[in-house]
Amino acid sequence: MGLRDWVTAGRRAAWAIAGCAALGLAGPALGQTASLVADRILLDGENAIVAEGDVEVFFEGAELSAQELRYDRETDSFTLEGPIRLSDGERVVILAEAAELDADLRNGILQSARFVLDQQLQLTAARIRRVDGRYTELSRTIASSCRICEAGGPPIWEIRASRVIHDEAERQLYLDNAQFRIAGLPVFYWPSLRLPDPTLTRATGFLLPQLVTTSQLGTGLKLPYYIRLGDHADVTVTPYVSTVTRTLELRYRQAIRRGALSFEGAISDDNLTDGARSYLFGAGRFALGRGYELNFDIELVSDPSYLLEYDYSGKDRLESAVSINRTLRDERTLFEVTEFRTLRASELPIADQLPTTLFEARYDRRLSRDVFGGPLWLSFDVMGLTRPSDEPVLGRDVLRTGAALRWTGSRIVGPGIVAEAEAGAEVDVYAVNQDPGFGLGTVRATPSAALTLRWPFVRSIGDGAVQTLEPVVQLAWSKTSGAAVPDEDSIAPELDEGNLFTLSRYPGSDRKEEGARGAAGISWTTAFPDGGEIGLSLGRIFRLDEDGALADDVADWMAALRLIGVNGFEAFGRVLAEDDVGLTRAVGTVGWTGDRARVSASVIRAFADPDGPIDDDIAEIAFDGGLRFSRHWSGAIEGRYDLVADRATSAALAVNYRNECVDVELVVSQRYTESTSVEPTTRASLNVSLGGIGGGAQGPVSQCRG
Repeated sequence: MGLRDWVTAGRRAAWAIAGCAALGLAGPALGQTASLVADRILLDGENAIVAEGDVEVFFEGAELSAQELRYDRETDSFTLEGPIRLSDGERVVILAEAAELDADLRNGILQSARFVLDQQLQLTAARIRRVDGRYTELSRTIASSCRICEAGGPPIWEIRASRVIHDEAERQLYLDNAQFRIAGLPVFYWPSLRLPDPTLTRATGFLLPQLVTTSQLGTGLKLPYYIRLGDHADVTVTPYVSTVTRTLELRYRQAIRRGALSFEGAISDDNLTDGARSYLFGAGRFALGRGYELNFDIELVSDPSYLLEYDYSGKDRLESAVSINRTLRDERTLFEVTEFRTLRASELPIADQLPTTLFEARYDRRLSRDVFGGPLWLSFDVMGLTRPSDEPVLGRDVLRTGAALRWTGSRIVGPGIVAEAEAGAEVDVYAVNQDPGFGLGTVRATPSAALTLRWPFVRSIGDGAVQTLEPVVQLAWSKTSGAAVPDEDSIAPELDEGNLFTLSRYPGSDRKEEGARGAAGISWTTAFPDGGEIGLSLGRIFRLDEDGALADDVADWMAALRLIGVNGFEAFGRVLAEDDVGLTRAVGTVGWTGDRARVSASVIRAFADPDGPIDDDIAEIAFDGGLRFSRHWSGAIEGRYDLVADRATSAALAVNYRNECVDVELVVSQRYTESTSVEPTTRASLNVSLGGIGGGAQGPVSQCRG
């Protein structure tokens, strides 16, 4: 800081001290809470104070700045020359050229003023009058979150009103003779209009409409109405009217002291089917005390095609569930009941043969944290599964009760080798109904053990990058004794990096890998300081005796590649192969994200397995991309293509224009697939959001320059 700067700062400090003293002489009420800073402060007789040059007044949280200020002791008021800025923080800012205000800045008149709310909504008026520090009255007003300047054309949108009153306590705007304009052209007129200001996030009233066009429902309009139910609940009612349908959509949300719940649904009367159509989705989470939590999910629909035709959801199976769970340091408890319903066209004819109700209960307890160097866990579980059909075999119901004891431990041996051991035993009792192939009280026992050796090598390669090479081998054994049981939860096993070194690759308990077996693998990883990572994994599982029952539908070989955030690129790929048939499955994704563009693609290839869950070959590719063309324009595209059927399954295109005051998005999508319950559909929707109105804030309003 130079000598001149020190002198200037010293003068302002001196004038600040003088200003405080002057204000103290001017009036006790003002002097106790206000401070004045200016380049020059003068006492004009006994009744006036004049401040000139970069004037600043701080009073009870309010801030006032001007070029010149005159305080009159007799009238207890300020006269100011601009440019003037009056604010109560970041929420309300008033800009003006001239003003007359009382001493506490709560009442007064400002000329040629601009009123800015939450840096989003700007109101320009010929005159602004402040009343009691709560109400602000604006005359001949233009309101917009777009830039409003004397030079240049009209804003994208604006609301003109003869008078606007802002209630700062209620955070509401009341407009008289309001006229909504687009690019200067009048579109709507309201004799009286009420709007929430941008600082109020929840207020009862209409939200912006949405224009929707589909090949099945025609062209329609959605007009949502938001209802605030106190501080912790709300309802949104949305009438949807088109040439084909009359629909009422509802959404209810509530936060309570120990949780939250939400519901959304709709009821429709259309020309596509006879009778009313509807759906209801709901969810809730509640803390019950003592660590217990209650969760529920509800998914109901009147007919299989309703969700897709109205674009409410792409689900083809619905799950309604209720559960109670608790997780402590040494204990886990779970009770859950799930109801299933299929919407798939291929499964509807046999819906009564599919599982519809699942009951699960599980209790895990850590008996000791250190038994021979590791924790010892005891588990109990019950699983029940029912089908509606009364036909033998087709309507099979299963009840399983099980208990398990499991120990794990690890230590470092030799030259940095990590030895991990585990051992356990499981006992299951099955009661099978409506299937003569299985008994009512089948008992099955499975002891197991495994030893895994890991030998990690780590080195730095410069620039902070770290490489890790880790070979791993495992020896495992288990033996199941008892009669055969039905397979309900282990139909689709999958080999991946997560279960390569586990005792069983089956996802459930109904099937077990048996006999002596082994697994070997090696992984190589390079981690970069910026968070990027490159990794390669190769693994193999194999039998060690001819009597073992290794999972026949689990691949023998697995290779995987992952690339995370390296120069914007991300990639993942995995291939599975079996010794006798070769490649069985391949999946991969690749993507890149830059400053103005993003692109990603994924592919899956799976070969049919007559003895497994895949009846037909699967080959599909998906694409997703986006591009920002300019500061305000962007677009996105996505699609899926079935390589086996040689046809597209879906496609979508979106174009978006966004600036500080408006967000306009046009989305066009096409679903090509069809079934007995769903037809191909083309859908287009136009969504408009206005900054500063109805929760559509885009960012700080642009100010005029010059």
